[in-house]
Amino acid sequence: MFRETLNCRGRFDAHRYRACLPHPHRRFFFVLFTFLRFSLNLFPLDRPLIVGLVYGAVFGDIPTCMNIAIFFELFWLDLFPAGTFIPPNQAAATLATLTLARCFGLTEAPGVLAAVVMSLPLALIFARLEAFHRRFETSALAKAADAAARKGLVLSPGRLILRSLTDMALIGGVLYALALAGLLAAGNLLFAMIGPLLEHQSKSFAHLWILGSLGGVLSLRHRPAYAVLSVGVGLSILWFLVLT
Repeated sequence: MFRETLNCRGRFDAHRYRACLPHPHRRFFFVLFTFLRFSLNLFPLDRPLIVGLVYGAVFGDIPTCMNIAIFFELFWLDLFPAGTFIPPNQAAATLATLTLARCFGLTEAPGVLAAVVMSLPLALIFARLEAFHRRFETSALAKAADAAARKGLVLSPGRLILRSLTDMALIGGVLYALALAGLLAAGNLLFAMIGPLLEHQSKSFAHLWILGSLGGVLSLRHRPAYAVLSVGVGLSILWFLVLT
């Protein structure tokens, strides 16, 4: 049996947890927005704000979804595909956080922050997957070009491109479903333990956005800005220690 699910205010909702186990709709959204990253390259349709808006429109609770999306938009403010650079897969982390928030009834910033921390590794994991897939397809293209040259044929990359897109959609969808299942199982245990602590927290989404805005400061690539940030963090920690 599944353990009853705690939302951020300490209430149990076992039905919601069961309803949110890996679902085709969530795999579809991940494949769709990952597809927009490179296959169609329709920037900025893969950005967190668009992901949050579409997810909220389909599943409801647009305000909470947009609050989460704003955090990720700020956090990865300057990271976008350019040349050979593969940025973190923002859609993976954003969709995972939105799913955890919906499944566990997280409508307040403290619970959402826990979901964000759990979901962030997916952004790097799926970016690595994309890099591996790109290297594999580059090698496949080189081999196909060599084979066509030896036979005196003209290379037609259409089938290679179609196969590449299909492989990435299938592999990404399956691995995302497995990752999401693991996050839901871990969240079921985590929120059961920290639920009573979260209900006593009074932080708002504005605090979460301030944390996410550190990405904007880091995007400046300016050492004095980093120094100001470090001093501010130090003073904040000192202030917290003195007050507590």
